[in-house]
Amino acid sequence: MYFKRKVPNIKLVHLLSCPEDEREQASVASLKPLEELGVQYIQHVNFPHEGEFPVHDNLLEIHKKSRVFGCFAAHQKAFMEEFSDDVDLLLVCECDCTLLVSHKRFLNAVVRFGALMSSKEIVTISIGALGLGKVAPTEGLYLSQIVTGTQCMLYCKTEKEIMREMFDTVPWKPFDIWLTEVLGNTNQIA
Repeated sequence: MYFKRKVPNIKLVHLLSCPEDEREQASVASLKPLEELGVQYIQHVNFPHEGEFPVHDNLLEIHKKSRVFGCFAAHQKAFMEEFSDDVDLLLVCECDCTLLVSHKRFLNAVVRFGALMSSKEIVTISIGALGLGKVAPTEGLYLSQIVTGTQCMLYCKTEKEIMREMFDTVPWKPFDIWLTEVLGNTNQIA
C-alpha cells in the first residue's frame, strides 16, 4: 500500500444543495455514519448559483444552466479546498448518494481501491457508476474512457496534482463530460 499510515486518512465531502429535502436527508443518514469508522465527514452546502457563470464556445446550449455549472463548481471547490496534504483519499459524494452495502464493506472497498489507484496511476474512480466505455479489467475495477455518474468520486493523493492542474486550466462542462474529456483516453478512470 502506498500510504504513510497503515490505515489511510480518508475525508468525505458531502455536496448538498437543499439539506431539508427528504432525499438529501436520506443521503446524510447513509453516509454520515462513516464517521464512526474514522472517516472525516464534511458537508458543503452549495446553494443554487446566482448571477453570471462562465460561458465558452465548447458548451452545448443545453448545458448553459446555472445548476449544471453549480454541480461542476461544487466538485471543484470540494477537491481544491478539502484535499489537504494530510488526506490520503478524498471521497466527493453528491446529495443523492446512498450506500447499498454495509459501511464497513464500503470502507474496505475504498481502502482497496485507494491502494490500486496508487499502484496503477488511476486518477479517479466513480464508485457505483455504470461501466460504460470499459477498456480493461484491473484487479476488480474496470478502467474506463467514459464517466457516467459522479455521485461518489474517489481521488488518491498520489494523483492529486493531475486533477488540481486540470481544475485550474480546463474550462468547465457538466462534470461527467468534463472528466470524460480530460481523462477518457488516459486509462486513468475506473
